[in-house]
Amino acid sequence: MPKRSGIPRKPSDKNNSAVDTWVQERVQEPTSVEKMKRLTIDVPESLHRQLKLKSVAEGETMADLVRGWIEEKIQ
Repeated sequence: MPKRSGIPRKPSDKNNSAVDTWVQERVQEPTSVEKMKRLTIDVPESLHRQLKLKSVAEGETMADLVRGWIEEKIQ
């Protein structure tokens, strides 16, 4: 069985308005997400463990927590 991508199939009839509607529904506006840059730092294992526990307790990723802390400090 072929995999389905979740994209509806193009209308097979000769009705151009149905095809035009199908194409317009596929058009997506570009997102204005800022490009991310990687930052690598070394931390002691004990600090990493504490960060990991805090991220689990807060329900956020470690990266999201650290990004938030950096934003707070530089503003």
